[in-house]
Amino acid sequence: MIRFAAKLEKQNKPGGWTYLVVTPAHIKKLKAGKKTFRVRGRLDAFEFKRVSLLSFGNGSYLLPFNAAMRKATGKKAGDKIAVAMELDETKAKLSADLLQCLKEEPEALRFFKTLTPFFQNFYSKWVEDAKTNPTKTRRLVALVTTLAQKQGYHYLLETYRNSTL
Repeated sequence: MIRFAAKLEKQNKPGGWTYLVVTPAHIKKLKAGKKTFRVRGRLDAFEFKRVSLLSFGNGSYLLPFNAAMRKATGKKAGDKIAVAMELDETKAKLSADLLQCLKEEPEALRFFKTLTPFFQNFYSKWVEDAKTNPTKTRRLVALVTTLAQKQGYHYLLETYRNSTL
């Protein structure tokens, strides 16, 4: 776990993000070894998990300081905050219904396993966020059909729009 103090910054435009900068020295201590990764830890007493650090492209990263973080800490741009963080390598839990459907379609499962964790989680959440069972079923059918054809997100949207279940 690395610990440091940071100043909250804000983009100079309407609706701009509030964030804190994680320096290259701190990134090195995290031993991330990747361009994109997630962290967990504390901002003052507020605990967070599975937050993606975003690269500035110069070795520094930013940690978005969202509304929940601002409300819980009472902090705003310009304030100092105590940071404690470490890599968060916990895996997101995938939809049981999606996994069951993929087991029944080996080609779709093989292609799904080649996707990045981001897309695996995105598709799983998309399935689980359906508000009704018919919607969930349509999403599962469209997704498994798309994956079996080794297609991506845009094809999925087209398949979903054209489905008539």
